[in-house]
Amino acid sequence: MERCIKAVCRMVDQEPGLFGLKHSNRDFTQKEAWGKNCFNSSLPASLCSYLSSQNLENIYIKLNQNLRTEHSSISTKTFYGIDPDSEDLFYAFETQFTPYQQYLIGTLPGVDLVTQARNTGSCLQAIEIKLTALPDNTTCNLTENRYGCEIVVRPEL
Repeated sequence: MERCIKAVCRMVDQEPGLFGLKHSNRDFTQKEAWGKNCFNSSLPASLCSYLSSQNLENIYIKLNQNLRTEHSSISTKTFYGIDPDSEDLFYAFETQFTPYQQYLIGTLPGVDLVTQARNTGSCLQAIEIKLTALPDNTTCNLTENRYGCEIVVRPEL
């Protein structure tokens, strides 16, 4: 019993955070980091790291050369461009993916998540994240065959 109490006390003393997101431009000790717009990209990033820790891959849906959807899987290491356990991984949310600048005249918009190498600051991957629950407020009164969600297109470099 005493061991359980000590374990609970250690949990209470823990700083707020999400699994795997050790180095980030979001401070999870601040209330603002837990708002809907932040949480909708932080939680999926954390889930990817958790899947990797369990030796599981992410489901990856893409268009093939015939423009048909293809289901496959992708490791979090490949998805992030770096091992999710690496101390060099930095989660830069709502950040510019600077390799795209060469294709744009004007201001480069932010991307939901840019994985970066902490030691160099270089961009690794640009990841658009959409956490969607179905039905949502626009489809909850419809039949299930009328539910819909966003389509996310992520260019490959």
